Amino acid sequence: MTRSWTLLRRLAVVLLTLSAVYAALFLGALYWATPTMVIHNHSGVEVQVEARWDAQRKQLPALSPGAKRRFKVAGESAMGFVVNYPDGRQISSKPVYFTTATTVTAVVTDSSVEVRSEL
Repeated sequence: MTRSWTLLRRLAVVLLTLSAVYAALFLGALYWATPTMVIHNHSGVEVQVEARWDAQRKQLPALSPGAKRRFKVAGESAMGFVVNYPDGRQISSKPVYFTTATTVTAVVTDSSVEVRSEL
């Protein structure tokens, strides 16, 4: 009886360990697959950036020259960016489609916002 009980305990430990590993892999894959937005400020001034997709908007903290921000967005849609410069100029990008495991990168320069999407 003791021997079969020990065998059952070992089997239970192995099954629980495998379940935990599979759960961690699954959650890691979900995190990795969530679309990521990256904004680089290559301009010489601090800028305000607003991301727009579907009916949603996200106002990012001010980006200093050379700064980079990232955030994740669930689902799929088209993402556009509006950049406000200190001198009052406002430049908008064309929306770029994103879906699972996509990275959308917006590069802000002194005169434009260049956006690309890559898997």
